[in-house]
Amino acid sequence: MTLPKTGKPTAKEVADWAINLIGSGVDVDGYYGRQCWDLPNYIFNRFWGFKTPGNARDMAWYRYPAGFKVFRNTSNFVPKSGDIAVWTGGNYNWNTWGHTAIVVGPSTKDYFYSVDQNWNNSNAYYGSPAAKVKHSYFGVTHFVRPAYKAEPKPSPTLPQSKPVPEDPEPSKKPESNKFIYKVVTKILFTTARIELVKANHFVHYITKSENYNNKPNKIVIKNANTALSTNDIYKYRHDLKEKDIPHFYVDRLNVWACRPIEQNVEGHNNAVVLSIAETRNALSDNFKMNEIECLSVAKSILSANNKKMDSKTISIDDNEAWRTFKLHTGKDSLKSGSFTSKDYQKAVSNLIKLFKDKDKLLNNKPKDIVEKIKIRTVVKENTKFVPSELKPSNNIKYKQDSKIDRIVSNYSLKQALNIQFSLNPKPQTSNGVTWYTASLNQTRAAMNTNQIFNDNVQVYQFLKLNQYQGISVDKLNKLLVGKGTLSSQGQAFSDGCKKYGVNEIYLIAHAFLESGNGTSFFASGRTGVYNYFGIGAFDNNPNNAIEFARSRGWTSPAKAIIGGAEFVGKGYFDVGQNTLYRMRWNPKKPGTHQYATDISWAKVQAKIISAMYKAIGLKGEYFIYDQYKK
Repeated sequence: MTLPKTGKPTAKEVADWAINLIGSGVDVDGYYGRQCWDLPNYIFNRFWGFKTPGNARDMAWYRYPAGFKVFRNTSNFVPKSGDIAVWTGGNYNWNTWGHTAIVVGPSTKDYFYSVDQNWNNSNAYYGSPAAKVKHSYFGVTHFVRPAYKAEPKPSPTLPQSKPVPEDPEPSKKPESNKFIYKVVTKILFTTARIELVKANHFVHYITKSENYNNKPNKIVIKNANTALSTNDIYKYRHDLKEKDIPHFYVDRLNVWACRPIEQNVEGHNNAVVLSIAETRNALSDNFKMNEIECLSVAKSILSANNKKMDSKTISIDDNEAWRTFKLHTGKDSLKSGSFTSKDYQKAVSNLIKLFKDKDKLLNNKPKDIVEKIKIRTVVKENTKFVPSELKPSNNIKYKQDSKIDRIVSNYSLKQALNIQFSLNPKPQTSNGVTWYTASLNQTRAAMNTNQIFNDNVQVYQFLKLNQYQGISVDKLNKLLVGKGTLSSQGQAFSDGCKKYGVNEIYLIAHAFLESGNGTSFFASGRTGVYNYFGIGAFDNNPNNAIEFARSRGWTSPAKAIIGGAEFVGKGYFDVGQNTLYRMRWNPKKPGTHQYATDISWAKVQAKIISAMYKAIGLKGEYFIYDQYKK
């Protein structure tokens, strides 16, 4: 079935086209082969002239042209052929990147058939061909219905009862998941890790080549196109293709010698090939640390052969070092038309300079980071996926335990409490008339994470705040009715939260608390600026909030809301303080970078957020449960 050359297609034409694509596929953007994103975007681009930005999951919240409809998946929703299914929940991969497919039918409330790219034998490097898959609704949160041309009207016939769609494979169970890499989160204190600059070296040669003619005269640096660390690559070493195996895999913690230096690596004769791990997911500073360790290995090899490390002895693989090129030139080497030989020389020069200046990087990293290790797993789930607002759950911590990250601090509660009372000012509380120093017992109770976690309202202190939910503007505006200058600003909250990765309910609750429900002097606009979050206000100089807003150009409610989202996203979430509890008490580094002095700040916010979720029929889903060490 071919698609029309002019005009818009019908839903049936698109479904038939997708079925005919099985075994082959499309690659719209020219990157990473036949990914799931490419399939619907081929249709979008060809007939409507646009491509959705971001990942597959972002298709759920794209502002489509007139005529398009986006449906939330519910327990009664049945998609039609030609609909675009979008996965945004259910496991780490879908929470982060998502998945998408074209529905081809038949569909019921329990399953649907679709054509998917990169489902069978999925991988991030070159995708996999289109395949017809029978899905359950696990992880599917939205369906997009393009503005298709109406189907030709059939000839009039006698009315008949609507037939039940016949399942072509009734014995086949709906697929709810594919092999994924589950992310196990570990909190590392960056300073300790960066001080430990001597990585663990281990040797395990796994190549079988008998070609021992390699006579190295240079070092070739590659980027392993994976999110895995060196340690994890070693765990999956049996999946590696021999021709692709370098002499060393390197990251800041481990160096694995996997091929004898005397053996040639295909395409790199008379060279030692070092491949840097964690290319696809490491933070920039972490990846630079990986590069520094790589160059440390390179220097040792060159010194052993009486050679200096310079642009003659260090080279970067033209085709397999995109992260290094982008980090040190700001350009995408995969787009060869814009990448020149001067850019290549600049990358080599800057990489060597990074190694020479490594002490600056080592000494300027006092903040904490999150380290993520991926393990291969399968989520087994064949039940109808129901969005959180329809789940009949009463107790968050038991019903959604799989979505709770438990993190143990390096501090005991007693140690953290003592640090809080060493501050000036000390933790504060109010009797409704004046502020005063809270007692030790009051503060201990406010910090006790076990008590908080067991309270169905206060558990929202642990809600993961750096996750945009895509709540409709109409629902947001419903929450803002009668809230002073915040009224009807749902679009601004939606735009700001989407742009900077902030939970909409949290940001609205934050604004309510700090601006007196949008009616405070700072929120009034009488000074020509707006500040809904108390940003820049100090206990001894609250009016500084006005000067701060003026310096940021917050001359309208929308600008102040979007600017507040940026401040929260970059000022707290980017340093790992992505829950109310972490913003107030910072259990990773107690006493530093804390949002407020009020011991009830997180408690009050949690009450508001819980009530707001309840008011619009939603529940929080993802939590980070911080615990102090015993």
